[in-house]
Amino acid sequence: MAAGLAAAGCADDLAASFAAGLAAFTAGLAAGLAAGFAAGFAAPFAAGLAAVLGAGLATGLAAALAGFAVAFAVFTAVAWPPLAALLRVAGLTAGTSEAALALTLGAAFRPPVSFFASVAAVFNVPPDFRVAPTTAVAAVFFAVFVTVSFILAIPSLFTSMRG
Repeated sequence: MAAGLAAAGCADDLAASFAAGLAAFTAGLAAGLAAGFAAGFAAPFAAGLAAVLGAGLATGLAAALAGFAVAFAVFTAVAWPPLAALLRVAGLTAGTSEAALALTLGAAFRPPVSFFASVAAVFNVPPDFRVAPTTAVAAVFFAVFVTVSFILAIPSLFTSMRG
């Protein structure tokens, strides 16, 4: 059959029409898939996401912030006095407590050396400053308390997002 088409001079026409048909089919398939995806998935997903973000996230963030405010109030009332006492016991004065706390958190979690240099530069800490072990313990306690507070606030965020 191919030999007959070639002899009649129709082989080139057949190949060209097959290529054109394949291109039209591919373009139609791509357009149909794109339209189907947009109508069946993308639009409903975007609408649902907008509804969740619009109402749920706003109330969830409000609940999380309220929970964090309560946790911070509890921390300030209950945990800060012993932490401040530990900082004082470690030999820190009121003027350097922020710098010392930053350096202590750095010592507790072992960040890169550049962290110490940048904190020391910002707070004008002397280069020979050393962090006492009690200060490191206090910083770890503080970090654990803040972490637990955030973890406890997460369920209220998701509960309020569900409606």
